[in-house]
Amino acid sequence: MTRHWEPGVTYSAGEVLEYQGQRYRVIQGHSSQSDWAPGIATAALFGHLGSSGHHKPCHEHPQVPVQNTNPLESLQNPLTLKIGSFSRERWLQDSRQRTDEFNRTGPCAPTTWVLVSGREIPGNAIEAGKEHDNALYIARAYVEDGLYVGKAGRHLAQGAEIGRQHKSYALQVYEVLIGDPRAVHWVGTHGLPNPQNLGARHVDAGVDLHGHQIFIAQVSHNGGIHPARASGGASGAYLAYGDKELAFQEYRVLCYA
Repeated sequence: MTRHWEPGVTYSAGEVLEYQGQRYRVIQGHSSQSDWAPGIATAALFGHLGSSGHHKPCHEHPQVPVQNTNPLESLQNPLTLKIGSFSRERWLQDSRQRTDEFNRTGPCAPTTWVLVSGREIPGNAIEAGKEHDNALYIARAYVEDGLYVGKAGRHLAQGAEIGRQHKSYALQVYEVLIGDPRAVHWVGTHGLPNPQNLGARHVDAGVDLHGHQIFIAQVSHNGGIHPARASGGASGAYLAYGDKELAFQEYRVLCYA
């Protein structure tokens, strides 16, 4: 029987694990952390094998070459976690499979990232703010060179707005966080995000290209409440607003209840 992935466990290279209905082979031995779950953001640690109901050989799925033994060094190495079209294609592949699995079997965790297009935001998306009486939700996508978190809304022109490097990008293809709103809550913080100061486990959003944890943030601005992003590599939270990305030192982080 295939083991289910969980944080706080030491895994050896070659082990096969199951996570969110998908099977993965451990590429590098490591001790698991909550923000290193199998997926596109941890391609240096896990090779995707396909859904748990149908095992596919490793060679049917492109593998990212591994040149380091340290997981964070592998994520930082541009030769290991490729940027550009390959990373976006891999993200889309993983997201489609995760969304299909959710549609077939339902939730296997309090929250799940699912792929959406345009303004077709599912009814079970977790509401994370309001703008002029319009609900805002949590979006995630690859933009230019990495994984970023932003906002989605049925009133937004393309469906989602995600900030990167002081600019805001309007996107039609992105992920939305769905789940039970009773399973999460917002925790206030400031400056550099530190999981030790939150008093609860933050909702996983992956890691950036430098191996820093990505946090789902929430800020107040211009009479509204907006989902935003924070990262272990930068102080404060960042909000896509208009054509810019705005910085905030005071913000809230989405955590499990």
